Amino acid sequence: QCCYRTFLEIFKVTRSRIENLQKRIRLGHLSFEDKRGLQPNPRKLTTEKRATILEHINSFPTYISHYCRANGDPERKYLDAELNVSKMHALYSEMFFAA
Repeated sequence: QCCYRTFLEIFKVTRSRIENLQKRIRLGHLSFEDKRGLQPNPRKLTTEKRATILEHINSFPTYISHYCRANGDPERKYLDAELNVSKMHALYSEMFFAA
């Protein structure tokens, strides 16, 4: 009894955890089923939502930086410096969630 309590205290496990493990070993279930990643991600964006966000971002005017015109990527486009994620989100919310 003393060794059992010491074992529980050293490994910081509960009595029920040990009893469940003993029961599983007796029944022959030695390995646990890995259940990680089986639940759907509640924050995952749908393809429609992602498309509306990209459409919103692409609706802002873009320009080519004078730094990359000569030897940089000529296809790279930049948004206005005054525009930031907070402003874009506020405009998106106004546009799609206005009551």
